[in-house]
Amino acid sequence: MAYPVAPAQPVGLANESFTYSNLTGAATYNVKTSSGTLHSIVVNTAGGTTPSLTIYDNTAGSGTKIGTISGTAIAAGASFFYDVVFNTGLTIVQVGTGDYTVTYR
Repeated sequence: MAYPVAPAQPVGLANESFTYSNLTGAATYNVKTSSGTLHSIVVNTAGGTTPSLTIYDNTAGSGTKIGTISGTAIAAGASFFYDVVFNTGLTIVQVGTGDYTVTYR
């Protein structure tokens, strides 16, 4: 009897796990100071009336912008998946008092 063959795992991803950072409050967070991959941002608690997260491929809160999450998109339980490579570093500027979990490698 023949059995279906499972699809191959992407090279280099099969056993790699993600690191996380928890962001809690308005600040500039230098999440990683070298290249890597941004996997996701999870909203644990939305913060204030006009919360926002601006994500940079840099070691500072400026330069090459990966993206911005703001306004009504930031609701408790929301998840944003990026799976993008950053070359310089990962910095996130948070406005508002929310609580977010960032996963990356």
